[in-house]
Amino acid sequence: MLPARYPPWNNVYDYMYRWKQKGLWEKVCAAIRATASRDLTGISQAGIELNT
Repeated sequence: MLPARYPPWNNVYDYMYRWKQKGLWEKVCAAIRATASRDLTGISQAGIELNT
């Protein structure tokens, strides 16, 4: 069961299914991975610089 602020589960499922079929969901996940990777790279580089 979804929280009340979301539409009925079958509507959400239909959106997710269509996004997956169009490849949109993979693009969203790739963008999140790229952003997280950049953020983590900046953190690790700062840590390396502080430890040298």
